[in-house]
Amino acid sequence: MRQIVDRIARVPKTCTWELTLRCNLHCGHCGSRAGLARESEMPRERMLQVVGELAALGCERVTMSGGEPTMCEWWPDLASEGARLGVRMNMITNAVRVGRDFVRQAKDSGLCNFGVSLDGLEQEHDALRGRKGLYRNVMQLLDDCAAEKVSIGAITTVTKGNFRQLEELHDVIAGRVFVWQLQIGAAMGNMHDRQVQIQPEDLLEIVPALARIVQRGKVDVRIADNVGYYGPYERILRASRKSPDKCWAGCYAGVRHIGIEADGGVKGCLSIQSSRATEGNLQKESLRDIWERPGAFAYNRNFQLDDLAGFCRTCVHAEVCRGGCLSMRSCEGGRDNPFCYHRVATLAAQATKRSKAKYVPMMVAPAALLAAVGCGGDVEDEGETVAYYGIPPAQDAGDAETGSDKDSADTPDTNVAYYGVPEDAPDDPPIAVDAYGIATDAPDDPPIAIDAYGIATDAAYGVDAPDDDANVDYYGMPDDAAADTAEWYGMQEPDKQ
Repeated sequence: MRQIVDRIARVPKTCTWELTLRCNLHCGHCGSRAGLARESEMPRERMLQVVGELAALGCERVTMSGGEPTMCEWWPDLASEGARLGVRMNMITNAVRVGRDFVRQAKDSGLCNFGVSLDGLEQEHDALRGRKGLYRNVMQLLDDCAAEKVSIGAITTVTKGNFRQLEELHDVIAGRVFVWQLQIGAAMGNMHDRQVQIQPEDLLEIVPALARIVQRGKVDVRIADNVGYYGPYERILRASRKSPDKCWAGCYAGVRHIGIEADGGVKGCLSIQSSRATEGNLQKESLRDIWERPGAFAYNRNFQLDDLAGFCRTCVHAEVCRGGCLSMRSCEGGRDNPFCYHRVATLAAQATKRSKAKYVPMMVAPAALLAAVGCGGDVEDEGETVAYYGIPPAQDAGDAETGSDKDSADTPDTNVAYYGVPEDAPDDPPIAVDAYGIATDAPDDPPIAIDAYGIATDAAYGVDAPDDDANVDYYGMPDDAAADTAEWYGMQEPDKQ
């Protein structure tokens, strides 16, 4: 399936466009170090032409970003031109600028909705963004949008200082936003300097908390593409996907999504900060020429398993996952992604001294996804070597530093299938796991109930699980787009009444 999309169905359905790198804040987690304008930012006339080139390539939605996009004086012109051409235009703002007049201007320009950054409760948000009173601006913008009947969503970057505030923040915005996007901050730009990024082991606490938030059902929560993957909470985190398999299916930067920088640089994703990821410049050539150039966006269009290393290379999900979010992986050296829940939980399970303590990852979706298109590896008779997804089993049983996904399956006396589920586990009774998704035969605290597939049941949180058939998206995916389409830091138009 991925090979078909990568080689044939290349349409930049979504675009995130940095209108300017100018910004009126200096946020502690800004990956692009926004503040001053880029040298030679595109003029108004060329930007309007680019809107037309995006529409001609089949782009359905453009998210105007920055920097702070409102510091580009012709953002209303771009919004109006996109709307005229049938492209849904939205914008992410930091809420320095608020007021009913501002919201009316956005509405009149054809903007379909807003996204506003909200990075914690008042003290944490203002501290991270370096401006006292900004949290109150965000709350005012929510009220202004409600008064003008303009949809607005919130975007939260999970950091070391706010990840224990998320459930309380949920209660603050419930009923006030049409969607809430949660993403992990990567070690780049200001975040790298100020060390506000979470640590990989924090995922053992963060991912279950995000699952609880999703299942509360009071806010339409979209979990970003750099969060996951393949743990017992995977189906909950990806509940908004319209595909049958509620699991991560790899990055689509440069295949179904495109990023444009203020000076005309084109990337598969704006979150990939490296200049080496720039495929061309719109002040020198057309968008179509850049998009259709042979060899462009090779990291996805020509992906090979050997592009990965360490734990990611040995992982049974490698063929589908491709090392998770490309931006996160790039920040960690490019070939291995330590910010993976499956990895962290697997290594935690290997380190525990309790007998029969096993991690219970998502065991069905990736295999089913590949089997549907004939890509899955066959399981041989018991005792013989097995190649999953056509990947030869790793030779070592686990590196002391990076660990290996093979470790938990090959250790003597584990008696578990390749996805960490006991071979003799009953189909119906739930497998008991602790709060970190680590299976245990005698947990100290009441276990979270999960079914045989590692998915939390209703009993886990006392609320109904998300409706798999809901017409929703995740991480900026439009509700009428293919299930494998992803956008970076984008917001989606709310369902029409």
